[in-house]
Formats: sequence, structure tokens, C-alpha cells
Amino acid sequence: MAQKNPEKEKNMGEFIECVQGIGEASKYLLEGKLLDSYYRKIVNFRNQITHEYFGIDLDIVWEIIHTKLDDLEQVIIELINKIEPNLKQELIDAFIEDNKYLDFVVEKLKDLK
Repeated sequence: MAQKNPEKEKNMGEFIECVQGIGEASKYLLEGKLLDSYYRKIVNFRNQITHEYFGIDLDIVWEIIHTKLDDLEQVIIELINKIEPNLKQELIDAFIEDNKYLDFVVEKLKDLK
């Protein structure tokens, strides 16, 4: 029987919301041909979580969040760093406002300023 992880259970709602946001943003980046089609699976994963196709295995969500998103983070940071500075600042400020309840997201966004 799997051990309960209080930290995982406490933060799972925030993590799922974060994955939903990442998937939604990835959808637009794919449509704009700014992301390689390899990242389509992030959008598919977001759809599964959002619409609860066949239920959600929280252990899998936890595993993906902690082991599979580093590459995407680097790609997104590279894209952000190519944006004109004033527009970049506007976008970061807007994302901080939209995600103010997700402390770990706000921290990462502030690091990009």
C-alpha cells in the first residue's frame, strides 16, 4: 500500500491548476508555432486533468509535475527572453496578477524580470 504524502495532498489542487495553465498556454504557443509539436502531449495531459477523462491518478500528476516539466520551463524561458523588454514586463506583470494565488509560479515569474 502506498504511503500517504501530506505535502502532496495539501498542494495537489494548486499543482493541478498549474498544469492546467501550462497546458492552456502551451496550446497557444503550439498554434503560433512557437513550440515544437513534441509538447502537444502537455495540452493532451491538461485536457485529461481538466475534463477528468477516466479519472485522475494523482500520483501520476505529481510525478509529471516533479520530473517532466524542466525541459518545457527552459523552452518557455528562452521564448520569454526573446520578447521586447517593455512587452515582456507587461506580460510578466499580467501573469503574476493572474496567478497571484500560486506562490511558486509568482516566484518564477519574478525571477524573469
